[in-house]
Amino acid sequence: MKWYKIVLAVFLIILFSPFILLGIVLFSLLGFILFCFITPYSAISNRKNYKKSAYYQKYKKSYNKTICTSNNYIFYNYAINEKLPIQYFRVESTGFEYFIFKNNIFIFPDFNEIVFNVDKGEYEIVYKEKNKQIYMSIDEFINNKRKLFDDNIALPIKILVLRNYFDEEYLDIDNLPQSLYVVKYYNTAFKNENKKLLSIVPHTTETLYKMMLENEKLGGKFELKNGEQIIWTFEDVQYEIEMEGDEGYFGVFKNNKSHTNITHWHPWNYEIYDDVCNVGEKGNILIIKYSLGSAETLYMGNPKNYVFDKNKKRIGKIFYFESK
Repeated sequence: MKWYKIVLAVFLIILFSPFILLGIVLFSLLGFILFCFITPYSAISNRKNYKKSAYYQKYKKSYNKTICTSNNYIFYNYAINEKLPIQYFRVESTGFEYFIFKNNIFIFPDFNEIVFNVDKGEYEIVYKEKNKQIYMSIDEFINNKRKLFDDNIALPIKILVLRNYFDEEYLDIDNLPQSLYVVKYYNTAFKNENKKLLSIVPHTTETLYKMMLENEKLGGKFELKNGEQIIWTFEDVQYEIEMEGDEGYFGVFKNNKSHTNITHWHPWNYEIYDDVCNVGEKGNILIIKYSLGSAETLYMGNPKNYVFDKNKKRIGKIFYFESK
């Protein structure tokens, strides 16, 4: 680059620097205002939803920030809504919760992870506390919980644990300890769990691609590019999907010459195949609302489960994609 071009570039940067600085300040201020507005609104909304929940109606437990994402809260509301034939109990003196289903007692995990100890040849419970990890056997964990029951327990005790508590890409469900009962999500527990899909949580794009190949319900055309990215093409939309370790990437683009970027999100490894099915199984839909420079995914899945009026006037632009 010639010297006068460098001088010109420096001059322009100095000239426009106040405007650039002002833009940064205004953008930061707008973000702060939105944060101050959305955070209390979200908290109020969560509190209202909690007060309407079956769990609150039954136990009247005071609201806190973590209760709506707790294992027992999610399961209880789901079980009541689906009318599962369970007996649910809460020990008032300790707050300990459990339920009886098909002659088994189920308890919820309060730990962080389950790992396989190669030296001992058994699975162990892991608690993560600050900079240290505490390990204990599954039997020790269950025996500790026995002390929290009101009465002596004669029925077998099982831990109702989510698949994402295990780090393994492939988990041999049939050879787990009998005291572990693995489910994909607490709001679908005991309902048509696919053992094969429950066993596999993709850690790589290639594994996810192989899972997609086995699903004959998927629409569009997809290919594995350089072993690192899945390109999934439909008539009006194209998805770019990647998976590495715990976190994935799911990009949505218009299928046009400019390859317009609409939005993207980062699902966890135990979520990404569900997103693939919800977005791409034939007949399913993806609805995205785009306004003020940001995109929001309104729905993905079976259109029968979501009421949506295409003709209703809305602020911003709506993208409606159907898998064919």
